[in-house]
Amino acid sequence: MKTTELDIEKAAGAIIDKDGIDAITVDALALQTEIAKSELVSYFKNKNEVLKFIALRLENEIHKLINDIAEKKHAPEKELSDLFKGLYNFFNQKSYFLELLFADVEHENDVRIILLGIRKTVKNQLWKIIEQGKKTGAFNPHVDTRYEVESILNSFRFFMSDIPMTHKMIRDLKKIREREE
Repeated sequence: MKTTELDIEKAAGAIIDKDGIDAITVDALALQTEIAKSELVSYFKNKNEVLKFIALRLENEIHKLINDIAEKKHAPEKELSDLFKGLYNFFNQKSYFLELLFADVEHENDVRIILLGIRKTVKNQLWKIIEQGKKTGAFNPHVDTRYEVESILNSFRFFMSDIPMTHKMIRDLKKIREREE
């Protein structure tokens, strides 16, 4: 059976969910996917290339979510609701992507650029929704859009930051138990 990009994403996600971003290596990915390391090395030479692959997968998923919502052409308040419900459900199902966004590790520049691009994409979509809502009277036209966008995104980041912290706490507790045994 041929391994797909989705298989590699899920394997990398399983590593992140179990042991965190720092555990991502080509060796760990080879073990998780049962693909020979020599074969994986032709795609990923190091950890940062694996992280770049995951970040690109995240970028594609976010673009798809935003495009799906925009195509429906709902009222701005419904689009706003759909955007954040969609993001919440997506990150709940694939928490490893959320952990990548919140990871406190130094990424190579290309990974950092992809992650910043993802944030900018969401921010731009939110800006469009709010501006449209102001035109239709759904949102207060007297409040600065920049303030609204930042406020909404900061609240969402704060709300979602509990998920990776919870995963880290669970991993740390498992490690403590393993050491005790």
